[in-house]
Amino acid sequence: MTARSIIEFIRECRDRGKTVIFSTHIMSEVEKLCDTIGIIQSGKLLSEGTLAQLRDQHHEQDLEDIFVKVVAPTMFLRRPTKVSARNIGIVYRKELTESLRDRRTLITMFILPLIIFPLLSVGFGAMIAVLIGKAKEESPKVMVIGGEDSPVFSQD
Repeated sequence: MTARSIIEFIRECRDRGKTVIFSTHIMSEVEKLCDTIGIIQSGKLLSEGTLAQLRDQHHEQDLEDIFVKVVAPTMFLRRPTKVSARNIGIVYRKELTESLRDRRTLITMFILPLIIFPLLSVGFGAMIAVLIGKAKEESPKVMVIGGEDSPVFSQD
């Protein structure tokens, strides 16, 4: 499914009166889809309301600015974490696994190169072989008198 079709599906569910819990960091999607917005940081609900209520409460118009204003004070209260090579590897592996779940990523990263590169190399190889064969069959356009492939001219 593409992102657009997922957003359309969520919009349809909302319009049919279904409750949808939508978790994202993409504020433009939140503005399009959500009736009630909750800003959560480290499992704590920091702010909640409609878009209009959040704008009035935080004196900002842009939802991203509201998010930063609400979340920023809590960023410094967390204890620092140790970043090790192992943790970076775990995060990298999870991100790679997530990206490989997407069919388009698999196609563009693995399947297309496995099909296209051999076809291109065979195609270019065949084209070069044909061009070399034609070049060998043609008489040269520029000749050197007395050259190996030059016709014999009689000088009177």
